[in-house]
Amino acid sequence: MSSPEQPHQQAVPAGWYPDPQNPSQQRYWDGSRWTENSQPASGQGPSMQKQDPLGGGGQQQQQGFAGQQQGFAGQQQGVAGQPAYGQQGGFPAGATSSDARTWALIAHLSGILVGFIGPLIVYLVKKDEDPWLRDQSAEALNFQLTLLIGYVISVVLMFVLIGFITFFLVWAFGIVFMIMAAVAVNRGETYRYPINIRMIS
Repeated sequence: MSSPEQPHQQAVPAGWYPDPQNPSQQRYWDGSRWTENSQPASGQGPSMQKQDPLGGGGQQQQQGFAGQQQGFAGQQQGVAGQPAYGQQGGFPAGATSSDARTWALIAHLSGILVGFIGPLIVYLVKKDEDPWLRDQSAEALNFQLTLLIGYVISVVLMFVLIGFITFFLVWAFGIVFMIMAAVAVNRGETYRYPINIRMIS
């Protein structure tokens, strides 16, 4: 079938037009080709009726496709917005008080000098005053207990000499990440150690 009788230079919009093979009927032109949808010709001349021969299904399909695109965009934002291990947690950054940040800083850095004793004291004294401070003091305490396990294993391994190396590695690992934790909590961020046995919450 040929296209509706309009200038070849101009794109013919979709709509109902006289059927080239049967002038007593109208056939739907989808903008690029004739479809199999036909209807009796009305008395309105070459029909420019703005109706969908599929009964509105095309519009519903477009709306469904738009919804799928929005859902996919939301998934992309969710993946792109996932925080690194150092900033995970359910607390918004910067929403904590300066007093809570100071105590969290003490909880993380005190482990350098007194091991798990420092964050344990902060946890017991301040855990009921601020949910974020409770979370960070517990994180620091769990990390110190994890380091203590590493030190004990290293002492046992000293009988085969490799324990001296692992002891130093555990110590260096702890220093580096305690400093990183202190910097993060000083900004009000929720810090998570990359290796931590979380026994206390």
